[in-house]
Amino acid sequence: MEADLKNRSKRQGVRDEGADDLMRCDLHVHSWYSGPADLPVLKHIGRECYSEPVALYEQARRRGMDLVTLTDHDTIEGALALAHLPDAFVSEEVTVLLPGGRQLHVNVFDLSERQHERIQALRRDPEALFAYLAEERLPASVNHLFSALTGERTLADLRLPLGRLPLIETLNGSMPEGHNEYARRVGRAAGPRAHRAQRTLGQLRSPHRRSRAHLRRRLLRGCA
Repeated sequence: MEADLKNRSKRQGVRDEGADDLMRCDLHVHSWYSGPADLPVLKHIGRECYSEPVALYEQARRRGMDLVTLTDHDTIEGALALAHLPDAFVSEEVTVLLPGGRQLHVNVFDLSERQHERIQALRRDPEALFAYLAEERLPASVNHLFSALTGERTLADLRLPLGRLPLIETLNGSMPEGHNEYARRVGRAAGPRAHRAQRTLGQLRSPHRRSRAHLRRRLLRGCA
C-alpha cells in the first residue's frame, strides 16, 4: 500500500502532472519479524518475509521512499530497529480476532511501545480496540478486506471496520488489481469519510512537506 499514485496513473493513462511532488511511503511492508506466513499450507513451510529491517529500509530509500515504516504482524520489533534512522516511524499490522475464528487485518501507524502493548491487549475485542485507536488519534487502515486468503467474513465483519476506522487500503501490490478496484469502489460507497481516506492513501500531494508529521496529519483526516 504505497502513498503514491504515479505508477498506477501511468498504467491508466492519467496525466502525471506534479508527480515529483508526491510524498512516497509504502504503508504495508513486512520483515523477518512477521514470522510464519499466515496462509494455509504456507504457514507450515515459509515465513511472511525473509528480509531484515535495515535491508528493507535501504531498499525503500533507494526506490525513492520519503518515509519508511514496517507493518509486521502483531509486533513492532522490526520497526523499532529502524526508529533511529532518518524518516522512519513505527507501525504494525494488527490481527483483530472476531467471533467464530474470523479475523481482520488492521494497520496502525506511528505508534509508541505503550500504545502497541495496549493494542495487543485489546485485539480480541474489536469495539474496544477501535475506540482506543480513536481516543489515541492513531491512524489505522483495514487491509485487503475482500481477500479470501485471510479467511471468510460475514457482512457484519465488513461493516465493522468501514464504520469505525478512518482508512481503507485500496492499493496493495500483492493483490490483483480487480481486488484493489473493488476496495476503492467500496471506499467511495461508504461515504465522504472513507472517500477522504482513499485519497489520503493514494495521493498525498505535499510539495516541500515530506515529513512524518505531515503524513500523520493526512492519515488522520478521517479522524478529525
